[in-house]
Amino acid sequence: MTGLLFAVFAFAVVAITYIINPVAATTKGALKVSVAKQFCTFVKTAKQAGNALGTQIPKIKTAIENASKAQLQNELASLKLPAHRDAALITAAYAAQELSANLQALGSWTQTETNTLAQAVFSAGAIDSFLRHLDEHRSKSASDNKNCIGADANGNYEAYELDTECGDIELSKSTAGPTDVKATIEKAFGGITNPETSGGSNGCLLFNDVNTAYSNKADGLQYLQGLIKVSTTSGLTAAAPIAEQKQTNKLIKSIEANWETTQAALQHVTIQAPTDLQTFKKLLAKADSRAALKTAATEYNNWKADNLPGPIDSYLKKAYGIQTDGDEGTYLTALKSLEATVRGSPGETTSKPIFSMTVTELQEAIAAEIVTIGDRYAKITKEIDTLRQNQGKEASEDTCNKIKVKTECNATAECSFNKTETDEN
Repeated sequence: MTGLLFAVFAFAVVAITYIINPVAATTKGALKVSVAKQFCTFVKTAKQAGNALGTQIPKIKTAIENASKAQLQNELASLKLPAHRDAALITAAYAAQELSANLQALGSWTQTETNTLAQAVFSAGAIDSFLRHLDEHRSKSASDNKNCIGADANGNYEAYELDTECGDIELSKSTAGPTDVKATIEKAFGGITNPETSGGSNGCLLFNDVNTAYSNKADGLQYLQGLIKVSTTSGLTAAAPIAEQKQTNKLIKSIEANWETTQAALQHVTIQAPTDLQTFKKLLAKADSRAALKTAATEYNNWKADNLPGPIDSYLKKAYGIQTDGDEGTYLTALKSLEATVRGSPGETTSKPIFSMTVTELQEAIAAEIVTIGDRYAKITKEIDTLRQNQGKEASEDTCNKIKVKTECNATAECSFNKTETDEN
């Protein structure tokens, strides 16, 4: 009996002791800072790619609008400035080429490219959010080393700024930088096979023995579709190499497969066709800048590329009335002085410089000029017909006056014999 009471007492002491001082759970190591920073190279690049699209589309839109306007300006000039028709139509052809190129750039954003970039931004957000979650589970100074992201050597606190490494959470605040997301994959996730930090007691609850807390997690945890792997017993553990995962991991497989055309779409450089005096001057300023007009001049003149009539720049300088580099040229001088009649208030019209006209005004002015030319052509045609008729009538009368024989006169379609006349007179 005494032995039994002692045994019960001993058990009670052990139980109370356990309640007061429970056995310490095995704490897990932290994700290495170097690995977290590598992840950020993917995140930051994807954010920069998203930001690049946000700035590129407005540029393409502006370039399309400018090219369309420049084409109309110079088409109108070709009608109103016949002495400068070659220069006007070459510039119009150049603007048309730029319009086509920018429309193609816009068209390069098919569903595939758009979805691929969207996936990159989404994946970056997922990884960014995960890293920020780990970042919240770490000490703020070296005096209290409990971290889910820690120094490579020992898992202790290491200062870093996630907004600097991964970029700001707000995409619009991303700065310009590299956009080739696919090129970062191998480097960004090259450390996923690395072990956790050494030191062993960093207090990362997120990497604790998951099987004791979640009975259905017998295989551990797979964060980010397997980029981060947590064992049921040993915390962070080596994930499958990125060379294996990049073809199957849902976060990156479409980026791996389709990024080339997406990157090409992001790399389009817009060229602004000249719609104002300063841009036009820059285009015509020197041989290097005028070279942009070479293809348009070849197309306008229907020249063979391998059989050009001498140096193209010499031809362009002559067409635009340029004596030496830096000169404004006679075409640009005439163009900046050109005005056209546009509608003003209801029932009123006004003259407006060509560089100040809107696209609609340019279209209306071209239509009006074509009507005017048509009216002039109709009037000239009528005058020519009248002149021909008068010339024919005069010729007929002259012929009749010379015919004195009745039979000859009646045989001539242009006249008939006058009975008052005689063969003698």
